[in-house]
Amino acid sequence: MPSLPSRPPWPSPPQPPHRSSPPPASANPYAPPSSDIRTNFASRLPLASLGQRFGAAMLDGLIALVLAVPALIAMPMLETVESGDVETVPPLAMGLIGFTGFLFVLLMIYTIYLLSVKGQTLGKKMLGIRIVNNLDDSNAGFVRAFLLRGIVNAIPGAIIPFYGLIDVCFIFGAERRCIHDFIAGTRVIQG
Repeated sequence: MPSLPSRPPWPSPPQPPHRSSPPPASANPYAPPSSDIRTNFASRLPLASLGQRFGAAMLDGLIALVLAVPALIAMPMLETVESGDVETVPPLAMGLIGFTGFLFVLLMIYTIYLLSVKGQTLGKKMLGIRIVNNLDDSNAGFVRAFLLRGIVNAIPGAIIPFYGLIDVCFIFGAERRCIHDFIAGTRVIQG
């Protein structure tokens, strides 16, 4: 019986080097893609406190209430019209309601200006906080600060019950951002 050769006639495949530990993740061809994103979070401006944000919202509401005083004064005059005691609406009541409407238009224009240029409402300005872009702390601008945070955020509020409460409850998260902040890509900081 003939003996078999000690080596096969073809070359043997190369053997991988012996490793004592598993290969690094970068060597895994099935690993998901990754990127090297470096953000210096230590240099970011400090977030506004819950109290500051709540206080600013209360101040904004108080300013609107003060501007509504002329219309509140006119309400008893309009009740006499509904009861049938007076046949026409008193001119003073119409003047007060018109003046209140004018004040609210001025407040809205000034608020839109402040939000667009400084990222603040009057209440935020009084408490020294402002709205910024979440990525780089730059000015949020008109689209983020007014359209996305205010107008776009109002759409789910018109459809979903208790959306306003749900929106505000998000402020208790680690980032202290409400749903409208996530929608607009903003955050509220001190300064």
